[in-house]
Amino acid sequence: MSDLLRILIADDHAVVRQGLMEMLRLEDDFEILAAATDGRQAVAQYRAMAPDVVLMDLDMPEMDGVTATERIREHDGDARIIILTGLEADGRVLDALAAGASGYVLKTGKRDQLVSMVRKVHAGEISMSPEITAQMLKRLQAKATQTDPLGVLTPREQDVFRRMALGASDREIADEFGIAYATARTHVARILGKLGFQSRLEAAMWAVRKRIVRLEDPPK
Repeated sequence: MSDLLRILIADDHAVVRQGLMEMLRLEDDFEILAAATDGRQAVAQYRAMAPDVVLMDLDMPEMDGVTATERIREHDGDARIIILTGLEADGRVLDALAAGASGYVLKTGKRDQLVSMVRKVHAGEISMSPEITAQMLKRLQAKATQTDPLGVLTPREQDVFRRMALGASDREIADEFGIAYATARTHVARILGKLGFQSRLEAAMWAVRKRIVRLEDPPK
């Protein structure tokens, strides 16, 4: 079995793809398997090649990086994915992490930082650039001061959250809202990520404390 760390790059900008390939090829133990130009191609190439690490652009045609990450993680729950983005895209940090990304780095970051993150993520760690970490903390702090505790969620996510907080399973949520089971799981993962919870139980306890749900109101 090869000792090379096998990488898939997904970015719709040719200059960025080429730059990433040139940087990473300087590492003797890195191998670039392929370079996808959109999210759908990235999902297909992952399934065909099973790379060790994926560098995934956030904004791509056909399918964005968050959705592509979800699809890959549905196929392989152990997939290691690093999201690549510009500084202005910080609002989707939690969405990407909830979708299963293990790292989040700026395209303008230094080569050493990117190489280090690839190695850390391959080893099973969660790794983010300092700039992204600072922006995520700001977002969480702003959320904590919101009058509406569910203000960061979409209307559908708010409905799903209430059912989840009352004990509804992913399957029950899917049946109730007429959506696919995988979609229900994605909703739950995004909700937990956006609200900053580690588990459904933690989210449920918070919902009761905030009087968002009442325990005497069982799931339908």
